[in-house]
Order: sequence, then structure tokens, then C-alpha cells
Amino acid sequence: MKAKIFKHIILSGISLALGLSSCDSNLLETVPNDRLLEGLFWKTKRDAELAVNSIYTDLDSTNLISLDGMTDIAHINQPFDADAYIEEGSYDATSSRIYGEWKKAYRGIRAANYFLENADKISDLNATLLKQFKGEARALRAYYYIKLAGLYGSAPLVTSSIGIEAGRTLISAPAEEIWNFVEKELTEVVAWLPVAYDAANKGRVTKGAALGLLARAELYAGRYQKAADAADQVIKLGVYGLYDSYEKLFTYAAENNKEVIFDKQYLKDVCRHNVFSYLAPTARKTEAAA
Repeated sequence: MKAKIFKHIILSGISLALGLSSCDSNLLETVPNDRLLEGLFWKTKRDAELAVNSIYTDLDSTNLISLDGMTDIAHINQPFDADAYIEEGSYDATSSRIYGEWKKAYRGIRAANYFLENADKISDLNATLLKQFKGEARALRAYYYIKLAGLYGSAPLVTSSIGIEAGRTLISAPAEEIWNFVEKELTEVVAWLPVAYDAANKGRVTKGAALGLLARAELYAGRYQKAADAADQVIKLGVYGLYDSYEKLFTYAAENNKEVIFDKQYLKDVCRHNVFSYLAPTARKTEAAA
């Protein structure tokens, strides 16, 4: 009986060995399924679209409400929050808000630079769509630089992908240089962007959004005539105007109404926000006096 078992094991081993020898020599060269390899990306129109979409991730959203809370417009409703210390003026560069806004802006800039360096590798993009995608990327990069210059004044002006060592040697560019860069970027890409998109692409940078950002940047830079000129171009598009009912302006029925020039889009159970935690008062448990 033992001899038969051993014979069976030996025969099974020989069969396995023969099977392995006939397998693909690249059997162990597997493709990771938890990440995208650069060598497999930048092939299709869908790749380009996904790469552009990633630049939108770090757009401002509910954090704008917190920023209002640091001004006379609103008030931070959680006294233990890092933003509350900024509101009262007791903070420094170690604040999570100071670091967080900086990090998000440069993460968006990094994504834009990476896209612009690789978009031309994709062969099945027509020239018009390629320009649109590049226009979106450059306008979003300008958006992040408007934020940096507006919040911090000077900041490193990075227009290409860099490594860790290069990042350690960066120096800040003066605000004027950043405003010049933003003006050039937005002025050039306005012609590449459509006035509007279909319902499936709502939220992408439009011609009006680029001009609106240009108006804001020029205003921040103190270039008032240029700001007025850019704003006038937005008006002349004939797309935007006041919503008919202020009462309903902040309801679901008024989503993407004609007042909206540029916003961050949310989707239930996919891309959500927690805006009510900023707007509602902090709940406190109290005990009745004895």
C-alpha cells in the first residue's frame, strides 16, 4: 500500500513539473491590481480623462466655511478645533490648517504638472479634446496658485514634476511672479475651453470659470482694470445671472443654477461632504443641577 502511495506521489510530482515547464515563462511577472503602473497608463482617452479628473480632487469645498470662520463673516463652532486658534490669532506654522491648505494646493499642482508632462503620449485623443484637457489642467493649477498667493503671499512656483531632493532646495517666488504666471496661464487657455458641458461633465472648468479665476487673481494682485476686463468677459458670455429665488438658492432644485460659475461637484455615496458639521452648533451633554 505504501509503495502505491509513493508511486502516486512521484507520478503527480512529475506531472506537475512537466506542467510547469510548459507554462508561460512570464508566469511570475504579474501586474499589481492595487495600483496603476506608469508603463500601462497614458494609452487611451479614458486614461487622459482620469488623470485630469484627479486634479479636481483637491479643490476647495467645505473648508471654505472654516476659512470664513476665521474672519468676521462667521465663527468656528468648535473651540477645540485648530481653526479656532487661528480665529483668535494664536497659531503658527505648525497648525494643521496652515499645513493642510499648503499640502492640498501642492498636491493639486503636482497632479497638474504630471498630466501636462504625459498627455501628449496618448495617441487616440483628437487635438481639440487634448487642448481642452490641457486647458483644464492649467486652469486648475492656476487655481491652486491663486490660493497659495492669496493665503501665504510668496510660495515656490513649481511647473514640472520634481523629486524629494529637488523639493528640499525650493525657494519661494514673490507674489508678483505668481500673479504673472497665473495671468499668463488663464489668458492662454480661455480659448481652449468650452462655454458649457453636457450633464455628464458638469463641474469641469469652462471658459467662464477660467475668466472668473482670472478676474479674481487680477483683483488680488491689485490690477483692477484687468480684473474688471476679465469680469466683463464673463458677463458677455451671456451664461450667468442671478437665480430667480434666493429662498430656494441653496436647495437641491437650484443645483448648478445660472449663478454657479465654478464649483466642486458631489455625488451621494461616492463623493460626499460633511458641511452640516460646520454649520450646526456643537452638541454638549449637560447634567441637571442637584
